[in-house]
Amino acid sequence: MHSPRRPLWLWPVGLLGLWVLALPLALVVMNMVWRGNFVPSLEHFLDPFGRRIILVPWIALLATLTVATYTASFWRTRARRPRLGPLLLMGPWSLFLGTWWFGVNRGDLRTAIEWLLFTLFVLGPPLAVFLLEEAIARTMMSRGMALYRRGESIPAVRLLRLALLLRPGDHGLSRIIGLAYFRAREWEQAEEWLTQARRAFPRDIQLAWPLATLALRREAWEEAIPLLREHLEHSPRDQQAWERLAEAHLALRQREQAIRALEHLEREDIPLLIRIADLAREVHDHDKALSLALRIRDLERPPYARFLKQMERLLEERPTMVPALEAMARHAEQLGLADDLQRWRERILVQRPHEITLRRVLMDHYRQTNQIVALQTHLRWFLENERSNLADWVEMIELFVTHREWEGLAAWLPRAQEAFPDAWEFFHAEAHLALVRLDFDRCHQLCHMARARAHRMEDVQRVDALLARLSRARSQNQLEALRQAIETSPDPMPLRWELVERLTELCSFDALITELDEIIRQDRSQQERVAATLDHLLQVHPNNFILLTYLRDLLLRERAHDAVFRTTERLATQSLHPDQVMRDGCERILNERPDHVLSLEWLAREAHRRGDWERAVSLLDQWFLADPPVRANPENQQLLFEALCQSHDLERAVETSRDLLRAHHREVENLKRLATLYQHHGQLLEAQRCFVRAREIDSQDRDVHQAIRTLDAEIRLDRVHEIQVALEKAPDDTALHHELGDLFYSFQRYTEAIPHLQRAAADTAIANLCRAKIAHALALRGMLDLAHETLQEVTLRADDPDTFETLKAIHFNVAEIFREEAQYDKARDAFKRLFRVDAGYRNVVQKLEALTK
Repeated sequence: MHSPRRPLWLWPVGLLGLWVLALPLALVVMNMVWRGNFVPSLEHFLDPFGRRIILVPWIALLATLTVATYTASFWRTRARRPRLGPLLLMGPWSLFLGTWWFGVNRGDLRTAIEWLLFTLFVLGPPLAVFLLEEAIARTMMSRGMALYRRGESIPAVRLLRLALLLRPGDHGLSRIIGLAYFRAREWEQAEEWLTQARRAFPRDIQLAWPLATLALRREAWEEAIPLLREHLEHSPRDQQAWERLAEAHLALRQREQAIRALEHLEREDIPLLIRIADLAREVHDHDKALSLALRIRDLERPPYARFLKQMERLLEERPTMVPALEAMARHAEQLGLADDLQRWRERILVQRPHEITLRRVLMDHYRQTNQIVALQTHLRWFLENERSNLADWVEMIELFVTHREWEGLAAWLPRAQEAFPDAWEFFHAEAHLALVRLDFDRCHQLCHMARARAHRMEDVQRVDALLARLSRARSQNQLEALRQAIETSPDPMPLRWELVERLTELCSFDALITELDEIIRQDRSQQERVAATLDHLLQVHPNNFILLTYLRDLLLRERAHDAVFRTTERLATQSLHPDQVMRDGCERILNERPDHVLSLEWLAREAHRRGDWERAVSLLDQWFLADPPVRANPENQQLLFEALCQSHDLERAVETSRDLLRAHHREVENLKRLATLYQHHGQLLEAQRCFVRAREIDSQDRDVHQAIRTLDAEIRLDRVHEIQVALEKAPDDTALHHELGDLFYSFQRYTEAIPHLQRAAADTAIANLCRAKIAHALALRGMLDLAHETLQEVTLRADDPDTFETLKAIHFNVAEIFREEAQYDKARDAFKRLFRVDAGYRNVVQKLEALTK
């Protein structure tokens, strides 16, 4: 392939050789035709050649001109190839030659016609070449365009470039080739061809987008921008073009133009909005950045991380932007973030301090959340900047009082009284301040002034409460003075008793107990007076926990353990945890007196109640040892028996149960409990005997019956294991086989019973009974034929009274099985055998009659 800018020399050179070879041959052929002789000879060749040898230079010149003209049509400087130009150029030469020859031959018409035909012959090949060339070019163009439309860009380019060789001036082909290269992502070739097409078609809109894309790839931003704008004038909804235009503007740091380009994008997604918002902040268009952040929030889901990040960046650049602060406040309010909401509102107030409504809202929140410092800050602002009302002053003063900010109260109270001199609240607050300063008379005076001005009952009650505090403060002050006098007095005991009286009047029991303890420590002879004082106090305050505790400790020091126990009981009634109080008191008593019966009894019963069985047994033993007569009480024995059973002390439980059973105390329950204990220790026979005795006493107890059945099964199962171990040592012991077969038989494990019964049948003494059991087992297993055959081997003899009844019962049961399974012949035979030995057994006669019918 060659570029259309370069000449193609191959075809002209080939045509020149063709002309050189074809002209002499053409002359010979023409001479033969004109003479009417169609057989070629040397004469035909030499004669026209000799006569027309002078024409050869002219013919050569004519051919050369033709070839040169055709070659010139490929030259790059020509805008379009001259297809008919060579013909028009050769036409005058042919006319000139024909006229000249006509003149040389003195008007020989035949010669003129000959040269006219020859001229047409000369002109024919070029004309045919041009026509063929046009046909080939059109074919390649149509095929190439078809491939281009199907998206096969590279094959289309090959055909279109061949067509362009034949039509080098066709810029439309150059345009299509450039677009095909662009579609195939052959960027360098596409740019070369599209640039040439752009020069030919400067207003071609379809070339703008490819050329802009190629310029963007070369990062020729300034070149790409006008091309993109030209494309967007005719395709304003091309989203990709707007993105490319924004990219080009950003590359040139033209952020405002980039924002306008991005705003033309019809989609609204969060990454795009973030991108535009970032650009808006860079150009300091904070209003646009805020609006974009709010749109991001509308599109986002909780926890709104990207919205918050945008707002954070925006407020970093412009922290005083009130609309942004308001947006964050609304966001916090919608999410229920109370702390964040108040924080943003505070920042708004910094910028707009005179927004009264907002400040009031903040104050309400601080009241509800008890944020006193923040509330005081806003109250101060109102009192200093706005026309204040009584409620604000009262709230401010009461905050000082509530939180004991006496310096602040002293500073603000005069201003409040100046604004509202008759408000009782300010007298009340000043009374608090006087009380703190220990100016009791002034406090008393102010309280009465406040009480006189208070109208509501709850306000009067508040003043009265302060008066009560005043009274206590005065008493406390007097107590401090009395204590100082005690410290300095040479004989402090009268003063101490005076202090006790004052503490009693104030009901200050902790300090009173401390003082009484100090009196005893200072003078042991005062102990009786202290005890009398305590008795008097407990008569006045019988349920005072502090006094009772001190009395218990005092009695414990005097080793009056029974009194300590009774006092502990009184303490327990006043406690939220009475068991713990009693337990601690009893243990303290036992630490000094291990044989204290009351304490041992209470602890033993409490341990039994809690299920601490080992401790209960230990305490019961100590109790019985300390007070032997209580052991004879069946109720106490019952406590010990239950504790021993629960602690699995079998030996002592059996011993205790004998005493209880002799007293017939809860006999059945104790037998059941003892049987359970035996069962726990694996003594199943003893457990069975206990349950059997309980059944004899109370035959209606279903639990006893069930326990007996369960134990019987366990005993027999243990016997099975014992026999199996014994059979390993003595495998031919028929007695063991018979017993094991019977056990399996009782468990309804017939398949296992049959082999052992067969082994036991080797003993002639029990062979008859074993065969009967085998027959019954076979019948129960459904093997009726074998059961019938085995039953035939059994002999019913009345001379063996030990097994006769058993054999009859087995025969009857097997016959019933035969009858139920519709084996009537077998059933009839079994009933007949039974009838022969005992016709009165059960209803065997009726059974036979029914089977006979």
